[in-house]
Order: sequence, then structure tokens, then C-alpha cells
Amino acid sequence: MNQLEVIEFLLNWLKARLGSRLTLKADHVGVEREELALYLGPKLPRKGRQNRIAEVDIIAINETSKSIEFIVEVEPDPTLKKLFGNLMPVAVADNHTPSNRLDAYKLEGVVFFYLTLLSRMPSSSKSLQYQLIEPAIRQIFAIPSKKFSDVRLCHGKTVEEIISKFQSAIENIYFPVAELGN
Repeated sequence: MNQLEVIEFLLNWLKARLGSRLTLKADHVGVEREELALYLGPKLPRKGRQNRIAEVDIIAINETSKSIEFIVEVEPDPTLKKLFGNLMPVAVADNHTPSNRLDAYKLEGVVFFYLTLLSRMPSSSKSLQYQLIEPAIRQIFAIPSKKFSDVRLCHGKTVEEIISKFQSAIENIYFPVAELGN
């Protein structure tokens, strides 16, 4: 999987679908790229790099509520250690503060998306591991909680499959189909 291509594709798709409602930023791609740093506590002048606890791939900002609605991590290495290494700093952080600024966006009710490409080998147990771990993560973090409203693991054996799972999740969250008869 080419991580940068996937991030750029997702960013462009998200801007087309949600750009009128959210500010969408990416860390690694695009002319507007910036370091999407997460902090525990306030970012102090001239201490930003020292105090950040993580950087994420894509972030969706609600400018009205000054909060982060969702975070996307695209990880080419499907090991569970990488999943937890990306999830835990988000669980600990309480804000995202943009580069060259001190005003923060709070992390409350965040949807965390983790996209990874699994092995195509028939004997690989990764798919089963991810199916087992997702409900466990929800239970551990008591989702919905103050920090997370959801954690979505978008995994598959092709890039198209993981992108499709992500797009379906976004569509279900932001454009739910109204029940018939209501």
C-alpha cells in the first residue's frame, strides 16, 4: 500500500463530501499539509515540538465547536502493536493545536479511523485478529465515551476494500439514510 497516495485520495474525497461542513487537513500530502500534532495540556510558546505526543495523518475540525470530529490513521504495517501505538496517544491527548498557533481544538467525542492493509496470504490470521480486537477496543474505551464516540478499524486485503469501508463509515455517520416511513 502506498500510504501517501491513500492519504491524498482520502483527503480529496473528504473535502468533496464534507468540506462545506468541516476543515480537513493532512499531515503528509497536499500543498496545505501541516504537522497535525496532538497535545496533552496546552501547547506552550516555543515548546510545541517538545510537548506534542503524536501526529496524525488526517484530521477533521469543526470550527464552530472548536473540536476535532474525527482522526484518520493510515498504516501500511497491520501489526496490532502499530494499531495500539496509533490509538493510545489519541486516547491520552486532549487537544490539537495547529502549527504556529496556540489556540487549541479539543478532542472530545472523536471518531478514530484506522486503515490498514492485511496480508493476502490465506493462512494469515490478521483479519480474525482485527475482527476480535475492534469490539474489545470499544469496551476498553467505553465507547461512546467523553473521548471517543467510535473507533473504526477499516481493514482488508486490498486498498479498494479499506477505502470502501472508510467511505461507508463516513457516509453512515454524516449522511445516514432516513428510515422508511418516518
